Amino acid sequence: MDGASQLSEREREILRLVATGVGNKEIAQALGISPNTVKVHMRRIFAKLGVETRAAATRQALEMGLVMTAREEEAQPFAQPDAAPVATRRRTKGRLWAAAAAVVLTLAAALLWGLPALRAALTPPGRDALNELRWERLADLPEGRAGMAAAVFEGRMYVMGGQTAAGVSADTLMFDLTLNTWEQRAPLPEAVQHVQAVLLGERLYLAGGLRADGQVSAALQVYDPRADMWTQAAPLPEGRSAAAAAALDGRLYLFGGWDGQRVRDTVWVYDPAQEGWMEGGRLPQALRGAAALPVEGRVMVMGGWDEQGLSPRRWLYAPQRQAWEERSPLPAGRGGMGAVGLAGQVYVGGGSPPDLPLWQTSWRGETWQALGQAPMAVGEGAAVVGYESRVYVIGGRAALGGWLRSVQAYRAVFTSLAPALP
Repeated sequence: MDGASQLSEREREILRLVATGVGNKEIAQALGISPNTVKVHMRRIFAKLGVETRAAATRQALEMGLVMTAREEEAQPFAQPDAAPVATRRRTKGRLWAAAAAVVLTLAAALLWGLPALRAALTPPGRDALNELRWERLADLPEGRAGMAAAVFEGRMYVMGGQTAAGVSADTLMFDLTLNTWEQRAPLPEAVQHVQAVLLGERLYLAGGLRADGQVSAALQVYDPRADMWTQAAPLPEGRSAAAAAALDGRLYLFGGWDGQRVRDTVWVYDPAQEGWMEGGRLPQALRGAAALPVEGRVMVMGGWDEQGLSPRRWLYAPQRQAWEERSPLPAGRGGMGAVGLAGQVYVGGGSPPDLPLWQTSWRGETWQALGQAPMAVGEGAAVVGYESRVYVIGGRAALGGWLRSVQAYRAVFTSLAPALP
């Protein structure tokens, strides 16, 4: 008997939630149990599956069919309703009435089927319609913006800074993903744009950015969502904007960026425990506007602008060895986008050129797939974050000018409720 078959129903339920990317606190809230109980279940799940990380457990969940990616769900055949069984009547009079009723219903259906609206409503949805159903429009931003930072903490999405019609902003906006409402929070100490946010522990970190006076910032701004309070930590070694940021093993990694004069290839590492920065080697090439995300103990860095223009190149960075491994490129050059990981898959959205579709690949995959266009425009400088089963695309600068207020969510992961086999 393999480890997967030994999982209890509760353990399978928890594994489904783990695969959507939520933490122990969110799992506890969803199931009405304590975080300590979740930890106990997680230890048992890891032991039964023979894994040591949540990423490995997520792969097992995918193999077990407990969750499906959007691409896998699309490949599933459409379920057609079975015809209802008709009871056999013994009496001849009953059969005649049934036959007459069938003729009337057939004629009525033939007439009604000629109505285009009704025919469209009764026709099973096609692939394009399914793609539209995966997208959900949420409450608009209070004010359109681009180049802002965004992150999710405890079921709330925070959007910070960025460029608006009024100029570079110091706003901190909180979006409640359950209530679908926006709320103004404490402003940043320094208004910036072209900056990314990462979550370390229970704090949000914004490193660098471009200030309202056009100068590159070296500030490290730290936000406590529970206290609604900003502080400033140790500044960067020098100013950077449009640098790619990722959190891994309790540290903040900052890749490349613009120093006000040229594109850089620096890798800097901030350790909150040491309250200081250190060098982490060099990028294979100088980049600004790239995307970064943690992948199984390494960091994936992709896209951005190099000295020649938009780059499609993608690498995996091993922090311990400060070594780089090049992987298959993006389908095309793309910069200023966001990248998130959900259920063992990587999703890339937003960026330049505008209105590109979401792209998807597996953490270890070598091929990319386009997941279709968003129903509303996706501007340059849109913020992209992932939470639970969805990818959120926020705002951006419209192709014809102006700042977008739209917030769109793409459902990337589908939970399977199939019962466990004995």
